[in-house]
Amino acid sequence: MRTCNLIRIMLLALLLAGGGCAHVPLMTMAKLVTFDMATADPAILRVAARTPAVLMPQPDGTLLTLALGPEAAADRRVDRFVLEQVNDSRELDAVARLRRSDDRVFVYQLSRADVLRVGQAQAQYRDLKQRGERGRLSIGVSSKACRLGPLPAGAILTSTYLKVSESDGYLPVLVDIDLRKELGDAAALVDQVPECAAR
Repeated sequence: MRTCNLIRIMLLALLLAGGGCAHVPLMTMAKLVTFDMATADPAILRVAARTPAVLMPQPDGTLLTLALGPEAAADRRVDRFVLEQVNDSRELDAVARLRRSDDRVFVYQLSRADVLRVGQAQAQYRDLKQRGERGRLSIGVSSKACRLGPLPAGAILTSTYLKVSESDGYLPVLVDIDLRKELGDAAALVDQVPECAAR
């Protein structure tokens, strides 16, 4: 798998994975060249998002998709997992450096039960490879957000960070991507980021 494709499927859709490799720091690309989801520890995987304070993740709206098998195969296995928002103070301290004035930082992880399910898929993939069967294990992350009030005028800057190992910590993937510019027009922005429901 090319490095660009690997990076693209790892990003929060809200934060515009479609921005492509042009926005990805070279340091991150170099780190992810050796990343292999088939052998990675899913308990370590984290996705962090920095957004303006007016944006909030929708409840149960951040998903991880795990696909096993050839791209066009009818028997391709696709599993979806709702990522949990991390509220542990020790974990949040690890992303404190990412915070800026008037921004929020959210961190997501797999639940304990889903870590086991991902591990089962990884084992299945390794078994397929040992038997000489063709296939691929890939992941994608998507997120739905809402707004707490009117969106600010001007740029709406968002960033995503990825943690795939303890040693590397949080890698910057897309930094200061302007949602307003990427979505193209006000109607698309309002459609993609609706008002938050009252809780």
